[in-house]
Amino acid sequence: MQQADVGQVNIGDTTADVRKKLGEPRQIITEAEDREGDVLAVTWVYDAQAMAKRRLLGSVQADSASPVSVSSTKQTENVGGTTYHIFFVDGQVSQIVER
Repeated sequence: MQQADVGQVNIGDTTADVRKKLGEPRQIITEAEDREGDVLAVTWVYDAQAMAKRRLLGSVQADSASPVSVSSTKQTENVGGTTYHIFFVDGQVSQIVER
């Protein structure tokens, strides 16, 4: 999952706009439904840094004259960070809250 750049999101953006800009949310919370069960309001939760994968590349050579080297590639996750709650009403962004 990429780091969410919530600065790209504007009030009035649709769910499709936000999904295109930020990808899939970590969590979707239903806030309100009508009598038929149709969703009227939802909150999408994005982690700004907590789930941002960082790719670390490294290369070590034992001796400058030696042709042998060791390379490593590692995926890490940064723990902690800001969470953004994007509140949608009727399919459009109505509020963005940093937590």
